Amino acid sequence: MMTSMKDICIHAFMVCGAALTLTSCIRDDLQPCPPLTLNIGVLDKNYSNAADLVFDDGVDIDERVSEDEPFAYYVPTLYYRLSRLNGDGSLAMVKERGVFTVEDDEKTVGVDFGNELPFGKYVFTVWGGIPDLSEFNADRTELSFHPDHAQGYDVYMTSDTICYDATHSSFESMLKRTKGKLIIYAEDVPRRIQFYGKNVDQLYGSVDTRFCYGDKTSVTTHQERRGVGGILTETFLTPSIKEDGSEVDVNFYDDYNLSHPDISPDDVDITMRRNELTVLKYVYDKTDNVFHIYILINDNWEKVHNMNIE
Repeated sequence: MMTSMKDICIHAFMVCGAALTLTSCIRDDLQPCPPLTLNIGVLDKNYSNAADLVFDDGVDIDERVSEDEPFAYYVPTLYYRLSRLNGDGSLAMVKERGVFTVEDDEKTVGVDFGNELPFGKYVFTVWGGIPDLSEFNADRTELSFHPDHAQGYDVYMTSDTICYDATHSSFESMLKRTKGKLIIYAEDVPRRIQFYGKNVDQLYGSVDTRFCYGDKTSVTTHQERRGVGGILTETFLTPSIKEDGSEVDVNFYDDYNLSHPDISPDDVDITMRRNELTVLKYVYDKTDNVFHIYILINDNWEKVHNMNIE
């Protein structure tokens, strides 16, 4: 029997029935206890507002992906742990697997814990898309984002409370994306521009297994321009701490001196959200040596003027 689960900010306590009082499987017919199995899938394969973006100079960015690819296409690595949920609400870890690469072509990843565990309540926690465990707290219940103010990885997570008994032994756990993505495209950029960079502030700095965000951080990127066409940047960012609370400061440089930008457009206030795209377009006006800035809202480009949207 397959039972769907969802992650919420406070662990849900499930009524397991009389079987929870047992420490082992009691059987009169000598049939084996049902093994505890979990099937990990990916819920957020596409961003909730994914779109095929075509810019004025013909650059086409396809942000929609097929929903039928193998698991590893969306989430290349996994870490999981199974913990016993005690009556006082504390957790006791019973099984764990460190970060590993998903290598097969299956659409889901199955985990079999066998039939040796006692019936009861458990918490199954999965983190995906991470290279190692360096940014976690000791019990892997909280992840710190954007180390050294870098964008980090496209991290997924789920944490589910399950009730394992004689009639409930197979469960499904669906991974959700923890970050959003900021896309910035600059058109008609002068040939003299060799470097570009940005800083985005007032972003959440951590998330726990209840999908509760906390702390505060910022992300800074600098890149060398390649070619003489438009400039495209895509950055994984955590949600903004408040609505319109993250300030995007973009700068363009004509040499290696990154302390003195050649062109410094107005800052823009945005709202980053989990599993959503935020898209900005900067269009250079050579007459005034400025960039006009636009934000994509409901498939329409809205001009940003003095921190306001027209």
